[in-house]
Amino acid sequence: HCPRDPSLEARPMRAPTRESREARAKRRRAELRTRAEDAGRDTFVDSSAPIARYFNATRTMLKQARVYQAEGRLSDAYVLYWRGVTFYADRVMKHARYCNLQGPVTQLKSSCQGEVIRATDTLKDLGEELERLYEVEEDKSDAEAAAA
Repeated sequence: HCPRDPSLEARPMRAPTRESREARAKRRRAELRTRAEDAGRDTFVDSSAPIARYFNATRTMLKQARVYQAEGRLSDAYVLYWRGVTFYADRVMKHARYCNLQGPVTQLKSSCQGEVIRATDTLKDLGEELERLYEVEEDKSDAEAAAA
């Protein structure tokens, strides 16, 4: 007769703690942010192309993020906000012509910067809202698992 390995014995299931749901919600939020930042950084910027194209691309991403947020598609909005902010900070600001702008492009740059700053403010609130939403989803999932 072989001795039983205690690690193979069935362990009683413990109900998930509040901290574990919060930790899972934070992890989901962090994964979204990482995915979005990677997408923003992976976008190629050609320094020989007009920089206005990239200002407009940033503004378009942020505009679509606002649409998603208004529609209640918070995860999509969060990803697109982060993608736009990261694209601007990591790509557009390194464009060869970023510091030497003249004419109407300077107004476009200023407008784009303002939108990016507002987006970073929105991201904090939206991230917290997403975490609360994820915690509610975890609660529902835990309740369904307990009922089954």
